Amino acid sequence: MASILRRMLPSFLQKSKTGAEGRNLAVYIQRCQRSTDVSKNGRRAKIKLGVLGCGRIASLHVPNILSIPGLEISWILDNNADQINALKDNFYLEDVQSYGTSDLDSLLDDNTLNGVVILSSTNTHTDYTCRALKKGKAVFVEKPAGESVEDIELCYSTAQQNNTPLLTGYNRRFDPTFSSLQKSFHAGDIGDPVFIKLTSRDCPRPSLDFLKNCDTSGCSILSDMGIHDIDTLVWLTKSEQPESIFVQSHAHDKVMNKMGVDDALMMMVKYKSGLIASIDLVRDSVYGYDIRVEIFGSGGMLSGDPQREVSLRTDQAGKCNTSSLLYSFNQRFNQAYRNEIEHFIRCIEGTEQPLITAQESVLTAKIIEKGLESWRNKTVAYF
Repeated sequence: MASILRRMLPSFLQKSKTGAEGRNLAVYIQRCQRSTDVSKNGRRAKIKLGVLGCGRIASLHVPNILSIPGLEISWILDNNADQINALKDNFYLEDVQSYGTSDLDSLLDDNTLNGVVILSSTNTHTDYTCRALKKGKAVFVEKPAGESVEDIELCYSTAQQNNTPLLTGYNRRFDPTFSSLQKSFHAGDIGDPVFIKLTSRDCPRPSLDFLKNCDTSGCSILSDMGIHDIDTLVWLTKSEQPESIFVQSHAHDKVMNKMGVDDALMMMVKYKSGLIASIDLVRDSVYGYDIRVEIFGSGGMLSGDPQREVSLRTDQAGKCNTSSLLYSFNQRFNQAYRNEIEHFIRCIEGTEQPLITAQESVLTAKIIEKGLESWRNKTVAYF
């Protein structure tokens, strides 16, 4: 431990002592200490992971990987040298080798590698996932596993053929609030469902370049942002296939309107059972990251409210004060991101099966396709 810290110290002293860098250093020290503790106590055999993709989402997953006992990042892979250097610099990964995508097959031949974490752009997910699975490596892939129903089916069939775990990163499944709500709902605590309402209002708005290029369908607010809400709906309804879908959207922001990219959307989903679900999405919520879920049933209601910086509320004569909502997704779902990586490790160890199934992932993709059909045709789409 001491030798590792001595080796790292010159690099740290060259950095400005910002709060973020202090937290990243703490993650690094925690990584070294926990790795030593695990090897001494023998609680878990060391698990080696490769990381594919070094962009924004990697900055959320990498510190969790580093801080979980027994995990080791064997290598990171990206064709963007700037992103590689930023990730290595931010999380003190000078001792971790980096590669380009042309090296992937040889890296996957390493028999000591247990799995890969795929955090690259969506258009690479299916290719990377299938290549890793065919080499017997467990795969965690950020949502979605592919750009089409056929791609996702291919990923899961490859996992089955190679008897290798595949986990798609729908992080709300691992959030304590959403998980508790799902368990209560499936236990029958509120009787038969009548309405399910899902709200996602993003903060801050993603960059215009990202919004313009993240989905060629023209309705990225549904396929990129709404995918989490649709997965939640699939999860809550136990993969019940909808009867019909109707989508309406609009671009309120003048710049986005000129780009032809919508920033607000409402989706209505009707089921043969009589259940009606709604999903409302907004790209730019000025008051904070607003994520809600509500289920109204014959015997009551379940609600998951948006989370605030502090849960204190003050009521006085003529006024009421509460704190602001959490600012963005990385604050709201920080614990969920850690929980899903820990679940992935247990899947590698064979103590758990992936929480998100092939059937669920495929149905989520089918609902998105029907939603896009409704959006394009401006009419109800039927299954």
